[in-house]
Amino acid sequence: MFTPDQVMHYQTFGYTIMRNVFTPAEIKTMQREFDTAMARTDDFTPTDGESTYTHAIMLGDDTPFFASLNEDQRIYGPAQQTMGDDAVLWEWQGYRYCMFKGTFWHANDGDPTFGRYKYGARFQWPLFEPVAADTGALRIIPGSHLPEFQWQLRKADAASLLDPIEDVGAVVCAAKLGDVVAFDTRVYHASAPYHRERRVFSAIYAHFPETQEETAVTAPGFPRGQEQWQQWRANKPDSPFRHRWEALVARMQEMQKTCGYRVAHYEDGRTAEVVPA
Repeated sequence: MFTPDQVMHYQTFGYTIMRNVFTPAEIKTMQREFDTAMARTDDFTPTDGESTYTHAIMLGDDTPFFASLNEDQRIYGPAQQTMGDDAVLWEWQGYRYCMFKGTFWHANDGDPTFGRYKYGARFQWPLFEPVAADTGALRIIPGSHLPEFQWQLRKADAASLLDPIEDVGAVVCAAKLGDVVAFDTRVYHASAPYHRERRVFSAIYAHFPETQEETAVTAPGFPRGQEQWQQWRANKPDSPFRHRWEALVARMQEMQKTCGYRVAHYEDGRTAEVVPA
């Protein structure tokens, strides 16, 4: 759980770093399960000088510790503290990154329209090696989860003012094994170029929509029939947390039918607007 100071820091700046969340034994378990999950993915052969990544869902029977962590109060508690009691699991994946060119500055939903109506709490942590400024640590622009600031950053990005990555004023979220970086999906984040693989885990809990516009944008992101959710439900069928997830998603989808709005995408592929259905 977050302390009151951590909650204030998160709400003000859009992120908080939690230290020593996981034990050494838990880290070893996660490393084994991560390798198991990555064995399911396509061959991953980084090309020198190019940025690439792959990911794997960690909700099935072959990653039982990861699949149970999404209802662990160390992660789920802070999600509820920042996104409300109805925060709903959205993403649960392991990533292998080889970002020789770095990860460009972005917010997770890519467009301030989406960020205004669809957002959540993201948790990311290193699994095999610590991360620092020159080895892929997240860089965050404090306060950039606020819509007005995000629009300004979008303009700055269009004017090429966010490149080079490391020249932008930001906080480097260095993390050791066991640490977790928690941040709002709307916050602008990046990583500077580095020359080795980075293996991390990423989790997102969405803010449950409270308005018609939020419903129109958020609900389509929760298709209940996906294989990842079927596996997850099956491996712990009596979990109250999973039954609650089912109820929240069902409620969201019913709300979508009567919200009266839809998302219109434009030709540039990045601009969107919420319009009457």
